[in-house]
Amino acid sequence: MVYLYLCNYAQEHPDMALMCINTMHRDCNNEDPMVRGLALRSLCSLRLPSIVEYISEPLRHSLTDNNAYVRKTGVMGILKLYHLKPEMVKESNLVDLIYNMIQVSASRFSESDSTI
Repeated sequence: MVYLYLCNYAQEHPDMALMCINTMHRDCNNEDPMVRGLALRSLCSLRLPSIVEYISEPLRHSLTDNNAYVRKTGVMGILKLYHLKPEMVKESNLVDLIYNMIQVSASRFSESDSTI
C-alpha cells in the first residue's frame, strides 16, 4: 500500500521518493519472491530521472532470480527504464542479459521436447 502511494505521488514529491529508495533496495533482496517482485516493480514505477542509477543493479539481479515472477518483473522494469533513459539501457548489457534468458529458456524447452 505504501509502495502504491509512493508511485502515485513521486512526481509531486521527488524528495520523499528518494528517501524510500534504500527500503526498496532492501526489499529487492528479501527472501520472499513476492516482496522482491513488488519492491522492484515499485522502484521502477517511480519514473523519476534522478533515480535511474539506483534501478540498474536490482534489475540486473532480478534477471537471474530463481522465481519467474521476479524475472518477469525485471524484464518489465527494463522497459520502464528504457522509457526514462534509453541510453542507460543501451550502454549496460541488460538487453544482452534478456537475450541470454531467452536462449536458455529455448534450449530448456527443446531439451524437454526431445525427451517426449
